[in-house]
Amino acid sequence: MSDTVGSRHLDGAMHNLEKMSEYVQTGKTEVIEVGIELLENKIENSGMDKLQECIGGLIRAEQRVKAFTQSVDSLKSRWQNGELEDSMDIVEELEADFKRETEKVTNDPSLWDHEFMTSFIEQMKTIDAGFELNTGVKPRGDDDVMQMAGEATTTCPITQCQMTDPVKDKICGHNFEKQAIQAHIAQCQKRKRPSKCPSTGCTNIIDRNNLESNVALKQLIQRRAKDSNQPQASV
Repeated sequence: MSDTVGSRHLDGAMHNLEKMSEYVQTGKTEVIEVGIELLENKIENSGMDKLQECIGGLIRAEQRVKAFTQSVDSLKSRWQNGELEDSMDIVEELEADFKRETEKVTNDPSLWDHEFMTSFIEQMKTIDAGFELNTGVKPRGDDDVMQMAGEATTTCPITQCQMTDPVKDKICGHNFEKQAIQAHIAQCQKRKRPSKCPSTGCTNIIDRNNLESNVALKQLIQRRAKDSNQPQASV
């Protein structure tokens, strides 16, 4: 097989993988939006269970894309370095390499331990801490009850205004307007004081490295704002 043909096969495979990766990322965004809708409309738990099954499918798809990408990268590097014979069937070699890489990623932690699944569960708890989500483990005890129950609060404890770009502290779980908490940290550093969590009763020290965007809460805020701007139907 010529270098041109082999390179074309590998480049085409990589292009398809990039598209597949985009589809997986789109799917991740969609499941978060659907999860918010399920909670807002008080859908029975079976609806969330089915959504989490979809998440499992996305995780498996992402693992396969990862494995195939590693296969293509490895094979392309070997091809460019002249380590493969011209008579080699590149498709057959790619399939064999893909099988080896798939065996590696399937040894990753269970779906319930996967970063996206755990992140999804935590984000849904942010919206409604009282909703029972499947976590792959035994039911939670009293010590596992989240800091807030029922409807999600969208008010920043610093500004006392509705947040537009919420971030969550990974340690204490409290949410803040991004600019407000960053200003709080900067002010504390200027005064050489520990940046204590602004939420009443919380003793956690806020660290910038522990702040992450709360995608689910941001989408909920945007959804509520959109709904409030819609004209009410006449009776």
